[in-house]
Amino acid sequence: MKNISLFLLGILLFSCSTKKIEKKNMVSIPQEKLNTVLDILSEEEGNIVNDFLQVELASDSYKSYKNLEMVLLEEAKNRIWTLDAYELAYKEWHRYNIATQDDNERLGWILDSIQIKEFKEKYKYEKEYHWKNTDVKNYNVTIMKNEALRNNTRTGTNIDMPEKLILFITRPIIIDKNNAFISFNSSSGRFGNTINRLTVLMKKTNEKWKMGPGYWDGMID
Repeated sequence: MKNISLFLLGILLFSCSTKKIEKKNMVSIPQEKLNTVLDILSEEEGNIVNDFLQVELASDSYKSYKNLEMVLLEEAKNRIWTLDAYELAYKEWHRYNIATQDDNERLGWILDSIQIKEFKEKYKYEKEYHWKNTDVKNYNVTIMKNEALRNNTRTGTNIDMPEKLILFITRPIIIDKNNAFISFNSSSGRFGNTINRLTVLMKKTNEKWKMGPGYWDGMID
């Protein structure tokens, strides 16, 4: 009887030990990586996108396009695309200037060369995000694949189609709780004329994301 009791105790201890090992070996997936795998935006990413669009599309540049159908290209590209735009402007400016603390704040130099490289490594193999109608809160958008737009342009069928406002947006890069980057391109659908094209540093103020400096083609605004 004593031997049976010891045997059962051994089984119980082994079972508990196994459960502890299994729990210890469980891999914890960071929320950002999980969102990428599931192809969903975080709440904060959605806030950045919608706060940006609210300001950008209200500018005078879009007065002639306000009644057009709004088309959002489905594929958001890899976020390294945004980092490349910032890096080019960063390098060009620093070729001729030594940044002061005021310059860093005014021009949005929140990442140096080492940090840029770290973020690029982070997003190197990231799955491309696909936009959904529900991601845009304040506007009615039609989702179109990039390939469909290229085909329309290549075959010339876009000339015979109603004019549209074409938008391309990257998935935001959240640097910290108050800073993020997003890239954006807008054009007319019939002739492909570019309306605006830039990468923007978004800064959170009073729970609202606001547009800071913009970067494009190695320049800064």
